[in-house]
Amino acid sequence: MEQLAIYCRKSQDNKDRDSTSINEQENQGKLKAVELDLEPVLFIEDTSSGKLDLKDRPIMMDMLQKISVKDSKIKAVFAYDTSRLYRNDETKHKFLAIIKRKDVELYFKSGRFDWNDPHHKLLHNILSATDEFFVDLTSVKIKDTLRSKARDGKVNGAVLPYGYTKDENSYLKPDESESKIVKKIFDDFIQGKTSSEIRNWLIDNNVQTRYNKIGGTNKVIHKGRNETRVYKKSDSTWTTGTILQIIRNPIYKGKRRWGDEFFDAPIIVDPVKWEKANNSYINRNKGSLRGKNTDHKYLLTPLLQCGCGLSLNGRSNKLENYYGCAGKRYKEKKCTSKYIPVKVLDSIIIQLIYGNLFDTIKVSFSSNNSEKTKELKARIQSLEAELEKINKSKLRIENYSADGTYTKKQYLRQLKRLDDKTNEIIISKSNIEENLILIKGDNNILKEIENLTSIAHSYIKEYPFEDTHPGFMKNYVDSVFKGYLALNLPFLEKQKVIRRFIKNILVKWIPENNLFEITVSYKLPIDDEVYYMDNLTLMLLDANIGQTIWVNTERAKKQRKITVDSKYDFLRDYITNKKNE
Repeated sequence: MEQLAIYCRKSQDNKDRDSTSINEQENQGKLKAVELDLEPVLFIEDTSSGKLDLKDRPIMMDMLQKISVKDSKIKAVFAYDTSRLYRNDETKHKFLAIIKRKDVELYFKSGRFDWNDPHHKLLHNILSATDEFFVDLTSVKIKDTLRSKARDGKVNGAVLPYGYTKDENSYLKPDESESKIVKKIFDDFIQGKTSSEIRNWLIDNNVQTRYNKIGGTNKVIHKGRNETRVYKKSDSTWTTGTILQIIRNPIYKGKRRWGDEFFDAPIIVDPVKWEKANNSYINRNKGSLRGKNTDHKYLLTPLLQCGCGLSLNGRSNKLENYYGCAGKRYKEKKCTSKYIPVKVLDSIIIQLIYGNLFDTIKVSFSSNNSEKTKELKARIQSLEAELEKINKSKLRIENYSADGTYTKKQYLRQLKRLDDKTNEIIISKSNIEENLILIKGDNNILKEIENLTSIAHSYIKEYPFEDTHPGFMKNYVDSVFKGYLALNLPFLEKQKVIRRFIKNILVKWIPENNLFEITVSYKLPIDDEVYYMDNLTLMLLDANIGQTIWVNTERAKKQRKITVDSKYDFLRDYITNKKNE
């Protein structure tokens, strides 16, 4: 049935304070609906000024949007008098232009609006000036419709994110085969694979892209060359950009982004896993040398932190490549740390991972871990309490938004802050739970680390020290050689392993003692390891047991006045004095 839009407004203008009540306006409108044999549809603006622009009158805008849609049922509008609708010429012209364009009749209590009145004929001259407003009005309506669909979990007609399809009622749902690929992409990325490696696997295994399945053509306009190219969608292939878009898209953890808002969506990837992948993405890009050409690859850049709190970045000069504090670029930072040659720090970390880590973890797992287990469980309880506080805070800001204390912008900002904090806590909790599993006797991690040596052997098969040193000495030489062997592994292989096991490397220069303090934090249930290295980077000692971990034999040969033994004594004395403090 065709409809009559009845617009009622309680004015906030002083002039209208004693004007006709909402009930009276509504009753007059319903009488007009009966007279015209139209279904009455109410649009009631409780308190508003007729002087306001249309965009500041939400109910009026809603009515005009419903009039503007294709096949609208609204064929006429009723208002008690003109002052209910408009009190300035701009609003009047826009309103009349819209209903004139849609051939909608206008009625007041005094009678039908006369379009033939000479004054009203001026509308024909201003219709063109309202075209932009009409387009904006239609656009707002379309956006509102699309937003409503997104909020309800429906698709909007655009190409769906890879991994999703729609059901018979147009609701978003995971695609059975594609969702498995999405999960694999996240798993591989967390394990250290690059976007290029993932892309190559997808291509090698003939995994179709979304466009491969859709078919059709794509038109690309190149303005610089003034040409247009048409590509078959079936010829499209996986790119590293597509892989990273998947990694960064929050829809896979169940949050569908719509402008500044997020709506619930079917989950494909566990939220904790999504956060881990995105933290990995951030770490891989942290401290990168974008915009600067470099022939050297810096193995440790994302993991390194200076004692001043800033990151250590890869640098180079004519003589060598080195790691230096990012603060040295800025005068106001005044960081006094020394540079460390890339060769030195890379060799040390490779030695710790490939030569020492297996024994470190074995000792840690075989010792009495009841205290550590208690500590980890207490941390989990503390994190759960924090999550409970955050949930209460979310309820509080929901109430603030509902009663108008917060604007929409303030509400979204506070919600994002709490969501970010929640994600941090969830990841911390997940990492602690993984560590608890390891402590309880899961030896998979030991096997994984033990296999690192066999990978190194596959690149260099000679092993000259086999059974040549008995007891402790053999174990020491054996670990040193494993580290030496691993230096020859491909860059990406070393990078993947280091990022798999190491969380952070803190390098602190202690000027008063002329030495480096290096703290390595692992993604494992073991304590942080502290090491000391002399200013000439000749050797590294374990701060706990005072044992030599690494020696820079190449540099030691070039020293005439200073020996490795003298540096060893210096570092041992420093460690002893520090323990006695």
